[in-house]
Amino acid sequence: MSSSTNTGDKREDNNDDAKKVKKIKKDNDELAATVTDKLNTNVFNLSFALWNILRGTDVKTFTMNVDTGLIQLMKSGGVLHVRSANDSTSTLETKANEVSIPYNFSRIGSDNRKVGDLGIKVEYFNKPVKLLNTAAELVAKDLYRLLQYSDRLPDNPPSRDNLIFKHSEDYRNRLIEYLSSINHKDEFSTFKGAISIDLNKMESTSSDTIIIDEADATGNDFGFLEEQTYSLESLLSVNKEERNIKLKEAIKNLSSRVWYSINSLVKDTISQEVVRRRQLRFLVSMVRSYRTLELFCALKPRKQGQTIKSQVTKKILKESNGRLDEKDLTLYLQRGFRIERVLNSIGVKWNILDAIDNLTPCFFTSTINGCQNFEIWLEIILSNEVISYNEAEIRYKQFKATLANERVMCMKQACGDCGVEFQPPSVKEFNFDF
Repeated sequence: MSSSTNTGDKREDNNDDAKKVKKIKKDNDELAATVTDKLNTNVFNLSFALWNILRGTDVKTFTMNVDTGLIQLMKSGGVLHVRSANDSTSTLETKANEVSIPYNFSRIGSDNRKVGDLGIKVEYFNKPVKLLNTAAELVAKDLYRLLQYSDRLPDNPPSRDNLIFKHSEDYRNRLIEYLSSINHKDEFSTFKGAISIDLNKMESTSSDTIIIDEADATGNDFGFLEEQTYSLESLLSVNKEERNIKLKEAIKNLSSRVWYSINSLVKDTISQEVVRRRQLRFLVSMVRSYRTLELFCALKPRKQGQTIKSQVTKKILKESNGRLDEKDLTLYLQRGFRIERVLNSIGVKWNILDAIDNLTPCFFTSTINGCQNFEIWLEIILSNEVISYNEAEIRYKQFKATLANERVMCMKQACGDCGVEFQPPSVKEFNFDF
């Protein structure tokens, strides 16, 4: 390659770099204009007034999560969480252009609270806590919104076309917007950016084999492309007239092959989406079988120090022939219990869970980090309210106790109905961390 060619390449690279720098500067200038010139200046009056007040306290850092509205005031040894109550949020959204109006906010439960005040919820922590993941909170809010239109959502809802909607949140907003424009699920039709999913076309042939309808697997306008090889040498070796014909044909075929590969990736995402929905159902089926197994094992005598849980675990691990360990079993059970609880809480509406492609099995234990955060997440789905961490802790303990007590009462009633004398296990025997 000649030095002139190298020089030309370097110039092109430098031009590209210069364009990128120019674009970044333009984006930054637009952002600066948005947050300074276009916002009501009262926003900055409030911000710097707050800064002046906080300088007289132990608070060192003030942050606000724009996505969730959570304000955090951090000091050494603790953090204060402040959230706007729902009625306050809706008022502010309605009057977003009237920021200069001095709204009165006061803490819910405060003696100084006046009639007409907008509410804020305040919670103090003297130790670090794992916050509910922002992405999980946004999904919960969208699940709440989706529930308002559950009668308009098909039993087998479409999935996101990630070529059109790069981000799940954008697709969820479009889906909810579309549902708000129709009156019944009979009016529903797949819109641009949504891909039809048919769970009924899936057949399970074994525990690890799934067959997909051939039309779904190929689903393209030109079928499978035969492997073809092209080279510049073969193209340039023919006369000009023939070359133009072959060039046109080659460009068309290669363009088709590129699109075929991309389209095949989309078809694979359809397969993955079907698998996701099936996995949620498998996990719910698993925990229901687990509960029945628990009751049956409770009827068997146990050795000294052996619990129902350890007995059940031993039986399941034995059936796996070494492919499953106790840690993984616990993880699957946590996921299954949480999915089932959400499902039962929303009236066993599978179409709601099917519509959100973020809801993978992993989401329920990794994205939702902790039992208390799951309680917070669940309440957002049901009421669009964010409960306190302390309230979540109380609800979690109450749920565990209630479920364990129901298990004992179920055994007592079954034995009584069948005239079988049996001393049921204690509530503690059915204790499980969800």
